[in-house]
Amino acid sequence: MKYLRLILLFLILFSISLYGDISPRFGIKSDFSYVDLKDSDFSPSYIFNNNTQFYAGFEYISFSFYASVKPALKIYTTNNFDIKFQNGSLIKRNETSVKVSFFFEDVYFSYQANNFGIYFGKRIFHFGEGFNRQYIFVGNSVINDDFNALYNAEINIYQNNITHTVGFMPDTESIDKLEAPQYYLGWYSLKYSTPSLGILGIAEYSYDVHGKSNDLTLGLETSYIFTTSIKLYGNIVYDILFKNSLGKSSNNIKSLVGVNYTWVYDHIIIVPALEYFYEDSDSFFSLALHSSFFDSLLSLTSSFIYSSDNKANLILITGININDQFTLDFTYNTPLDTSDEIKNIFEISLEYNY
Repeated sequence: MKYLRLILLFLILFSISLYGDISPRFGIKSDFSYVDLKDSDFSPSYIFNNNTQFYAGFEYISFSFYASVKPALKIYTTNNFDIKFQNGSLIKRNETSVKVSFFFEDVYFSYQANNFGIYFGKRIFHFGEGFNRQYIFVGNSVINDDFNALYNAEINIYQNNITHTVGFMPDTESIDKLEAPQYYLGWYSLKYSTPSLGILGIAEYSYDVHGKSNDLTLGLETSYIFTTSIKLYGNIVYDILFKNSLGKSSNNIKSLVGVNYTWVYDHIIIVPALEYFYEDSDSFFSLALHSSFFDSLLSLTSSFIYSSDNKANLILITGININDQFTLDFTYNTPLDTSDEIKNIFEISLEYNY
């Protein structure tokens, strides 16, 4: 019943927006993935998943204020694997079930003035750049997960090259389910940036209200572009204090260094890049080549990743983008390690938005 009331409310707002200054927004996203596994008596031979989202809402933009609200309905599949013995034979069952859930695709409110800004919404936090970007937020690493947007509210105060931020974050998953949050995080950060020198520094203190733990993180990023279109970049994050414990080992350090070269000719852009990412639990080299054609209408990306545990992956991505309204991506991922249980991963992602 609570879902129905909320959906009706936003349908009314959406209808009103058709006759006002608010712009209506709607879209669909659909992701298909097929994982081909090696034959085994105790595991399925494949895993198939589908995740389809429909959203409708509105967007409002003025000189200093921006708002966007997009409630969404998600239809997705889950796999249930079971083994049983019947008549002396081993029988594998791989059942797929369909589930439906409600969440917010986008919730975003911001107000910007000369010396301060106020923000509330749902977004992805990141620090650093590159094909394998390093993501940090209040001491938590979410490397290799680009899709987890988190609710937060913050106030920013600007002083020349310095930005003071006071922020607050509740439990995102509970809010999307319209339930009471299970935890709360608060933080203060001090950022210093010099765009002319390509340097960004950050010091961030956070407090977990539920776990009553303190974190203190330092981060530094720098980059330099040579006249030959070669770019050298790197970043490092150090957890001085993590969950009330002093960071005394390499476990508390994450860093990335990389170099790329941008070649542009007419409507063709080619960017080769070499990067190394270090985290105690997951460090790897990556060699990538990104190409885009016809004003980014078509893009091709290939990357080779070699990790510290002597495992290698080859990833190929083909993308089509039409005016940023329609995107279609094909991804092929194959582990080059013959001992890996996964043989191949095929993914198709489609999105249309208005």
